[in-house]
Order: sequence, then C-alpha cells, then structure tokens
Amino acid sequence: MKTAIIFLLVIFSSLSLCAQSNIRIIVKIDDGKPFENATVVLTRSSDTVVFKSNLTDSEGVVVFDKVPSGKYIASSTGAGYEQAGEVWVESSGLPEVRSEIVMKPSAKQMQGVTVTAKRPYIQKLHDRLVVNVENSVVNAGSTAFEVLERAPGVIIDQNDQIALRGRQGVVIMIDGRPSPLTGADLANYLRGLPSSAIERIDLITNPSSKYDAQGNAGIIDIRMKKDKRMGTNGSLTAGYGQGVYPKANAGITFNHRNKKLNLFGNYNYIYRKNLNHLILDRNFYREKNFTGADLKDNYTTSPVNGHSVRFGADYNAGKRTILGFIANAGFTDLHRNNNNNSFVINDQHQAESSFKTNAGNKDDFQNYLFNINFKHNFKQQGRELTADADYGRYNSLSNSITHTRYYDLSGQPSQPDYILNGNQDGALKFYTTRIDYVHPLKNKASVEAGVKTSFVSSDNEATFFDVSTGIPVNDEGKTNHFLYDENNNAAYVNVKKDFKNFDLQLGLRRRDSPRRASYFGVPK
Repeated sequence: MKTAIIFLLVIFSSLSLCAQSNIRIIVKIDDGKPFENATVVLTRSSDTVVFKSNLTDSEGVVVFDKVPSGKYIASSTGAGYEQAGEVWVESSGLPEVRSEIVMKPSAKQMQGVTVTAKRPYIQKLHDRLVVNVENSVVNAGSTAFEVLERAPGVIIDQNDQIALRGRQGVVIMIDGRPSPLTGADLANYLRGLPSSAIERIDLITNPSSKYDAQGNAGIIDIRMKKDKRMGTNGSLTAGYGQGVYPKANAGITFNHRNKKLNLFGNYNYIYRKNLNHLILDRNFYREKNFTGADLKDNYTTSPVNGHSVRFGADYNAGKRTILGFIANAGFTDLHRNNNNNSFVINDQHQAESSFKTNAGNKDDFQNYLFNINFKHNFKQQGRELTADADYGRYNSLSNSITHTRYYDLSGQPSQPDYILNGNQDGALKFYTTRIDYVHPLKNKASVEAGVKTSFVSSDNEATFFDVSTGIPVNDEGKTNHFLYDENNNAAYVNVKKDFKNFDLQLGLRRRDSPRRASYFGVPK
C-alpha cells in the first residue's frame, strides 16, 4: 500500500512540475492594428483570482511565463476601447499557448459622449510602470504582498525573495522612503499591509542616481492613500472571500482638510489563511546510473492576522510651503503549521525508510514609523526643495517547535524522535534625514541634487534547544547572537532631458558607508 502511495506521489509531482505553459496574448483593434500599452489581466477561471497582469508591447503582444496548468480568462482594457468578447485560454503543458483579444471602440466613444475615465490599472511612464491599486477591483481584499505577486515583471520565489524583471536585490520603498527590511521580515510586513490602504505602486526598473546603489536591480515604491478633498469625510470598507480557507478585511479612513490644515488617518484589519502544498521528487544519478531518490510531501497552512494604523497632518505654513508629520504602526501575527512526509528510495526504486516532521511557528511582528517632512515650491514651475527626517523600529519574535519521527519500511520507529525548540528575537531601528532639490531648465530638462545620511542598528538573537530526551540541551550549532550597525552618507546630482522619442538621464552619486558587525556563537 505504501509503495502504491509513493508511486502516485511521484506521478502527481511529475505532472505538476511539467504542466506549465507560457501564454502569449495578442491584442488587436478590430481593424487588425496592434494595440500598444493595453492592460491584459489573466484570471483563473476556477475561482476568478487574478494570476498576473501586464502591458502589451508595440506589437500588441504580452507573454505570461510559466503559467500553472488550468483554464484562464484573458481580459484587456484600453482608453476608448472595450473587449469584443470573452477570451478563454488553457495552460496545458505545451511550451507556448497563443490567443488573441480583439478590441473595438467603446459604445460611449462611438456616440460622441465625453467621458472622464479613471486612471488605467497599469500606466507606462518614461521611467516606470505604475500599478494603480486604488479603486481597482483586481486587488480588492488583497494584501500588498499579493498585489506584488500579480504586478507586471515582479516575481516572488518560494523563499519570499522579490525580483523585478528577473533581477534580485530589489529595494522596497514606502512613500519614497526605503524599507530597511529584507527577506522573510519584509514579506511578513507586506502580508500585513492591506491593499485598501495603497494608492499605487511604482515599478522603477532603471533608477537614477537619486536612489541608493542597492536599488540598481530596481525599486518598488508603494504609495499610500491620502485624501485630497476639502472638508471632513471618511469611509468604511469590508470584504470577505472563500477559497479552500476564508479571507476577510475591514478598514476605516478619515480626512479633514481646510485651507491651512489637513488631518488624515486610517485603520485596517486583514485576515487570511494561506495554503501551500508542495510535492518534491528528487532523483540522484552517478554516471547515468540511478542511485536513489528523495520524495517529500509538504503541506503548510499559515493563518495571518494583521492590524495597521496610520495618522498624519499637513500644515500650509505659507503660500508655497508645507510642513507634515506621519506616524505608522503595524502588528502582524503569523502562525505556520507544517506537516512533511519524506520517503527515502533506494537504487532498486524501493522505499527504504521514511520520516515525518511536524513543525509549528508562532511569529509576532511590530513596526513603528515616524516622519517629519518639509516641502517648498518656488515660483518657477517644477522647482522645489524637500526635506525628510525618519525614525523607524521593527520588532520580531518567533517561537518554534519541530518534531521529527523516523520509521523503517514496516512503519515501526527506527530511531529516537528528534524534537527542537527555538526562540528568535529581532530588533531593527533606523534614523534617516535627507534633502532634495529640483531645478527645471529650458527645453524639457532639469537638474536634481540632494544629500542623505542614515543610521541603522540591528540586534538578532536566536536560541535553540534539543529536547528529544526531555531535558533541554542548548544546540550551539544553531544558537547565535548577531549585532550590526551601519552609517550611510550620500550625495548625488542628476540631469534629465526629454527628447521627442526618448529620454536621457546622467547621474553621479557618492556614498560613504562605515559599518560594524559582531557575531557570537552563544548569546550573552
């Protein structure tokens, strides 16, 4: 019976890994001309969840890579046009699947009616792509992490590493300010940030010298909402979704604005239970001879509860001068429950042994961000001076327990259980100040210059105990304490010029980054 189960797992894993296709969509106007910069959204037909979105190129073509097997609905939007009919496409394991969308002038345009349209979901500017999250049905009830998963050119791997156009090391910014978080800490922060609090996301693939060198791989700037209407207003939002597990969100916003003062704030709550079922089949060879295999069936659920609060004020100190203050706080609870069944296969394709691991994590994350800002617009249009001072603190606490049981071919215990308890405590804080100046020149040219200084301090401590015998024993190979301090000082100048068919940027940046790190094998 066990052999049959293993065989079925091998077959299923092989099918899952192979049944992917690249889907090529061609968007045309009904007269046959290609539709450039049309937004194409690929939606799973089974649950109407958006898989990915992107813009068409100059030939009206968009390609979605490595689309999992299944049926999808392809939809397209463009200014003044509407889709002629619903288009279904299936990812069946072929290298490439092609389909075509035909666009026709919208009925309102044909009738000569003037319509004030909303901003398109995806906009292409000269130096970036803009994903307009606000009021988008595509991202309703989602998190910032899920919005990025669907964004054009963004890939997030199984280790939560974010890449833009295939390049790792992307810098994530919040309202133009770099986040010091990376890896799993950044992913967990984004999972607790609801899309209802986001106005837009800028995807900058070729950043200028204004940005730190770490952003050479690309910058993702998440811009939060700020109501620009006069008077006092607010809104309530709520949402619910059901897949294998439920998800829900709720939020409240308020805004009070007059000629001198603008007060704004919001609170958002989000819940979801994520599911990841992964089957891995690894085969080993020596000189083309099969030597064995390792088969893993991994099932993980991750309930997430996230709370975020934001409050701020803008004061018009003069006709062209604004002083501002923003405070943000976020609290995220993430519980992971993982069940892993592993089988060891010998060179005769027979199961030799197996082991089962049950792992549980309880992770708590807190973040606090404060900003004071200044902006002065000069009489000359486009000429401005801005200054920012930021302070932030991120705290994380993770408690884990891992229990592994070992069995022989008959299903009897083959060796003692292994039980590991872990505690990981992390704290990161930073201070940043910067000044930026923009001066427009003649003939659509401008020069930018600025200075920045920042201090970052990180303290991470991990303790692990082997409790297999019932008596806690410190695991010195896993226990550690890491301290890190960094001071960044930078200055830049950047010149831009817009030509008829292209844009030109020349920049120079100088940075000095003294740093100090300390590592202890066993915490003090």
